[in-house]
Amino acid sequence: MSKCLQIGSCVFSYPEQGTNPGWGEDATCWAIAVTNQLNTISQPNDITLRSVIICNNINSCNSFPCGKTLGIGATKVRFSSTLVRSFCLDYTATRLGTVCNSCTPTYESGLISGIYDGTNWDFTHDFLGCAGLDFNIDSSGQIYYFTDSQKGQGTIKLKATTIAQ
Repeated sequence: MSKCLQIGSCVFSYPEQGTNPGWGEDATCWAIAVTNQLNTISQPNDITLRSVIICNNINSCNSFPCGKTLGIGATKVRFSSTLVRSFCLDYTATRLGTVCNSCTPTYESGLISGIYDGTNWDFTHDFLGCAGLDFNIDSSGQIYYFTDSQKGQGTIKLKATTIAQ
């Protein structure tokens, strides 16, 4: 005997207790569908997948405002220190290589993890690839980016998960 369980638009025949062996594949498919569906649930302060244009040659320095705000308007990447304790921001970046005739696009994928300690934001930045990017965060939780002058403008696709205060 089994029960019909629906995840999204898919219906699964899930075995009831005492069902004879041979239902492992059905149960595994159901578990994968549930896991995939749960991965789409976000918290109120999470940032859903979005695309942001980045400019070439945004120089880094030790004081604000020197970088460029990551995103504008509704696409701004900012974490409220009154609502968010920590965040993990996943991104992939493509810079178009339009600075010189022989330049080719460059790519980077990375993770920026941050925590608010009650006074300041602290963060780490791990990445693969070489799109010439650097990041910083100010006391309001606004993420800024910096770019070298070698790789042209581009795009960052990003999403972030948060843990509330």
